[in-house]
Amino acid sequence: MEPLKTDEPLPPGTKSKKLDFESQIIGGCSAFVAGSITFYLLSIWPFLAFQEIAKTNILIRGALFGLAPAYLFGIYLSRKAGLAGACGFCAGAVTVAVFLYLRFQQVFLEFEARQGIKPTYPIYLVWLAPTCYGFFCVATAMIVTPKSELSMK
Repeated sequence: MEPLKTDEPLPPGTKSKKLDFESQIIGGCSAFVAGSITFYLLSIWPFLAFQEIAKTNILIRGALFGLAPAYLFGIYLSRKAGLAGACGFCAGAVTVAVFLYLRFQQVFLEFEARQGIKPTYPIYLVWLAPTCYGFFCVATAMIVTPKSELSMK
């Protein structure tokens, strides 16, 4: 049985850009894991470095130095790595939302135990800010993921 002569010949020395199945799986898993861990670390470092997050200006500084760059990284990850990157972005956003909830809860518990200063922001921010940030990141990931990644072809 002879091969069909229907394929377009490639110039000598070039290879097909199509990756095999195992390479695609390894690339997607690596993008997911590395992206979600990087997103998490980029987000939380200011909230660990700036200890007095009971003050609104320190809280805003933490958001500007941590959450904003991580958000931009998540957009880049979703565009560059496709669906695996978007899932890493969402996974990182959910873990950051849980971290922020627990960190804000800790601030209010310290105040109630009379071991910390009174927070300058309202108590509903404990659950509202992490929830909104998580939903905002997931919605962004859904919007910026290339539509070719979402088709079942």
